[in-house]
Amino acid sequence: MKLERMIYILLALLAKRQIKAKDLAETFQVSTRTIYRDLDSLSLAGVPIYSERGDKGGFYIPDDYKLDKTFFTQEEKDLVLNISRTISQILGHKQAAPLEHKLASLHLGASQSPYYFDFDSWEIDRTYLQQLDQALEEKRLLYFRYLSKKQETSQRSLVPYHLVFKLNAWYIFGYCLTRKDFRFFKLSRMRELRLSETSFDPAAYPSLDLADLEAKLNPDLSSFKPFKEEVELEFSKGALPRLYDYFKQEEIDEQEQIILVKCQRALDRTFLQTLLSFGQTLKVRKPAKLRQQILEDLQKNLEQYDSL
Repeated sequence: MKLERMIYILLALLAKRQIKAKDLAETFQVSTRTIYRDLDSLSLAGVPIYSERGDKGGFYIPDDYKLDKTFFTQEEKDLVLNISRTISQILGHKQAAPLEHKLASLHLGASQSPYYFDFDSWEIDRTYLQQLDQALEEKRLLYFRYLSKKQETSQRSLVPYHLVFKLNAWYIFGYCLTRKDFRFFKLSRMRELRLSETSFDPAAYPSLDLADLEAKLNPDLSSFKPFKEEVELEFSKGALPRLYDYFKQEEIDEQEQIILVKCQRALDRTFLQTLLSFGQTLKVRKPAKLRQQILEDLQKNLEQYDSL
């Protein structure tokens, strides 16, 4: 955890003009004394960290400072710069230019990283994403209309804490004043987003440390074992590329005329919708109740056109 904090502090100092120890302590849920020790460790490592007193003061690194080439390994340099550039392109961070300049001083182009991170999307609403980023930076409350996966619409007020990218989607995480609990909200389901006129005081609202956030992002599901049933599916040959996205190699049997898939799955709505997305390339062999459910859904779709 200490190493993670120190890397974050270093990148924050490189990207921002000044940063306060109190803000860092709130972010990591540690004491300001712990942050001072981290800053001392960075100074001992050769990073010139200065402090300035006053309400607008804080810790900073001189603009002309360049990291020593041995501070990061080449793989670490490539990784940090790639993520920095990607976030910069999406959010339009004005702080990213000096950060990239300082990282570029490490001669990152000396080797080509095998990893490339792209957090962008053709469907993403960058305006909302940039508004969320502004709310986090300026500590503004969020107000929006939200459509849940249960198709329930509600008005929400949120104390924003983290912008999260997970499973090819962006989420905002924070304390929901409407539900009085911590919540994730998917960006694509948010509408009529607006920010409060003034900043909020983080001390006035509940907060989570990084360990609790990680637990919410990746909960322990070892004790949750949904009932799974034997499923046998028949696909036309043209469905093969998409089958690789949803089924394991050992579940797929490529035969001369068809592709046979045998697997164990929970027959929930998510699995049903996945199968329906294959359209006429799919035929359900068993179980019979899954085949019947597919037929009922298709019949409902046809009835939609009978009324036209």
